[in-house]
Amino acid sequence: MFKLLRYLKLLSPLLRLLRRLTASVKNVCQLSKADLPGWPLLSPSKVQLQKCGKCSRGFCSPINYRRHIRMHRRSLNFNKVSPKNRELLGAFWDKLSLDEATELASIKDMSLEEVSGSSIMRALASLMRKPGFSSLPQAYLKAGAILLDIVECRPSIFPISSQELFGVLDEASEKTFLCPGTALSLQRFVFDKEVGKIAMEMKNLVACTSFLLEQKLVKAWVADKDAEALRCQKLLFEEEEAAQK
Repeated sequence: MFKLLRYLKLLSPLLRLLRRLTASVKNVCQLSKADLPGWPLLSPSKVQLQKCGKCSRGFCSPINYRRHIRMHRRSLNFNKVSPKNRELLGAFWDKLSLDEATELASIKDMSLEEVSGSSIMRALASLMRKPGFSSLPQAYLKAGAILLDIVECRPSIFPISSQELFGVLDEASEKTFLCPGTALSLQRFVFDKEVGKIAMEMKNLVACTSFLLEQKLVKAWVADKDAEALRCQKLLFEEEEAAQK
């Protein structure tokens, strides 16, 4: 009996400590997540969107943001996207064979100055392997995942219609696809002479991949238009020659 009382006396401080710890845990549990700075510890903070001062649109990617603000310059109004151009580009894509489409979709052979398309693809693939821990908007990430399948020419994604392709590019570019074009002067403005630094930033990888694919699409479309114009010119010349005989 005396031994039991002795043990209880020794355990008493420990029991008081356990009661205090239990009360502390309850108090912590009653706090809201907003009351705990940095909570939850494993959840990354969201990327702060860049707001356009003229129309209040927000952009995750600085590349897309700079493309957008370029549209507000009055002197560049003629460069704004034409629905007709989008329609014609779509018709060009839809007439391609499966082999032609997959070859055109690959950006491995492209580059932005010293940054190769393949290095951008590798960085984007690395980002897509951990989307749950990314601070980027989910719609932007989803577009990036589909875009990666497209530029990697995965059989599961092809054939893909121009409507589907342009929808992905719209999301990846945050609605700046074909606005205001992909000319070299725009590229210099968008990347601010720091392609190596800007292109590989996490929040720019999706936009940069989209920009490269857009460049390749437009270049191929323009080349096709030029070739068609030459064919028509040749036919017209042959008809005139035949009429003179």
